[in-house]
Amino acid sequence: MKKKQKTFFLRFIIINIFLSFLFLTLFSYFCYSKEKEPMVSITVKKGDCLIKICKSYLENPTYWKKIAKINRLKNPDFILPGQTLNIPANMLKGIPEEGTVTFIKGHAEYMTSQSNYWMPLSLQALVPEGSKVRTGDTGLVEIVFKNGDSIFQKSNTSIGIDSSKQKGGFYFRKILMQTGKTITRIREATDKANRFEIVTPSAICAARGTVFRTSVDVDETTRSEVLDGEIDVEGKNKVVNVTEGYGNLTRKGETPSQPRSLLPPPSLINPRSIYKKLPIIFEFEKVANAFNYRVVLSKDTGMKDVIKEEIIPIEEKFIINEIPDGTYFLNVLSIDDYGLEGLDSKPMKINIRTNPSSPFIQRPTAGDNYRDKLFKCEWLNVKSASSYHAQISDNIEFSKIITEKKDIKLSHVIFEGIEYGKYYFRVRSIAEDNFESEWSDAIPFSIVPPPPSPSLEKPSIDKKTISIRWQDLGKDFQYHFQMSENADFTNIVSDVRTSTPQITIKKPKKPGIYYVRTSSIDSTGYEGKFSEPQSFKIEKDLLIEFLGIAGTLGLIFFMLY
Repeated sequence: MKKKQKTFFLRFIIINIFLSFLFLTLFSYFCYSKEKEPMVSITVKKGDCLIKICKSYLENPTYWKKIAKINRLKNPDFILPGQTLNIPANMLKGIPEEGTVTFIKGHAEYMTSQSNYWMPLSLQALVPEGSKVRTGDTGLVEIVFKNGDSIFQKSNTSIGIDSSKQKGGFYFRKILMQTGKTITRIREATDKANRFEIVTPSAICAARGTVFRTSVDVDETTRSEVLDGEIDVEGKNKVVNVTEGYGNLTRKGETPSQPRSLLPPPSLINPRSIYKKLPIIFEFEKVANAFNYRVVLSKDTGMKDVIKEEIIPIEEKFIINEIPDGTYFLNVLSIDDYGLEGLDSKPMKINIRTNPSSPFIQRPTAGDNYRDKLFKCEWLNVKSASSYHAQISDNIEFSKIITEKKDIKLSHVIFEGIEYGKYYFRVRSIAEDNFESEWSDAIPFSIVPPPPSPSLEKPSIDKKTISIRWQDLGKDFQYHFQMSENADFTNIVSDVRTSTPQITIKKPKKPGIYYVRTSSIDSTGYEGKFSEPQSFKIEKDLLIEFLGIAGTLGLIFFMLY
């Protein structure tokens, strides 16, 4: 019985020793793995002691007690040559590492820890640890580090590279960000856990192998949006893990908010293969729960070489008034009520060619009336146009073309033979390479028939006057009356304008055949054609003729006697 008790007691001791060892091992593992700090192994050499090693390798040699605890040294003063010590990489002194400016646009400048003045940044400039970097209203700058980590500063952003070191093959960076917006891309580590921190007035964003945005606004609120990987956001001693496709905000003096899903990007309404006419207007579908959109037009797919960037309400349009011809890329993000910006849209290729531009039409002007079926349309000359293409339609959609003329070399065209009615005119420019501009605005005009020719009644002739009447066309018309001694009206004896459909004139003394005609004039002053001439005869007056003969004979008799 005693033998069995001894065996049981021995087994109990062995199991407890094993469990204790396992517990200490797991505790040590979880304790330091939770910290997610990579370790560097150092082999003890002859003559080494822990304090000497810490003075050689650590930024802060007083951390020798932490190293002893991590390595579970019962006696920190007793270590043996060949023994391996594990040291957290972040405690090492490290080698300072510079960043390189790989992209710059607009105004950007920096100040090193050795200088007291700001210097302009340039492409390929080296930015050492301890530098401050700031961008102006239109400034953009990207800094890339040796291992591929990068930070892209948007306009009006200030950062400080507080720490940038390589420690035992690991990379540790600490960026102080006062205001603005950055996009951080951290090269994903394979077998090494690098650490990248962005410290703002309200939060600490720590990440490994990820892509995320960080912004700090005027009230020092920090917003983080993770596009790839994950980050830990710390504020007021609380850490929140934010994974891919999520974002959160941290107000100064408060704990970080719980992550929320980032909104999807809106779709572009009616995208075109090529945009030919200024202004260029982009309109987007509405995204549920979005308050605004951030729209970026850039020369590159990385959205760095920005041409225009704007935050607009979801119901507004993004308008480009002036831009050189070329290929661009459009990116649009949804912004929620937290101010968090959503997932990137795939950069949309935007082809713009506005030259040659659409001609500006001088004639017709809107509502013009042409009085003749032969008429001229004119426009301003377009400098880069080699020819023009003009069309006339009876509808504003130009679904039916009444007539058109191509390869017009001048800045006008003459049309003829079109029936009276309402029409629309448009014209576009053609470049030497046959590129066609957008059509000009469609200008409405009319070809109006002349006012009718009033028909004449038979003249009424008495001894002293002639009265003539014609068709009454209404109060909106005036009339033009002519009387001539010949049918071609080259010898006009009476030319009168009147508002009444009749006229009374003195009877001509000269006998013979006379011709009369009349035209109508509408309220705009447009005069129609004359009516077909009517003729009448003025007979000789026999009494007057007799008296004339008698007077002549009397005069002859008086002269003879």
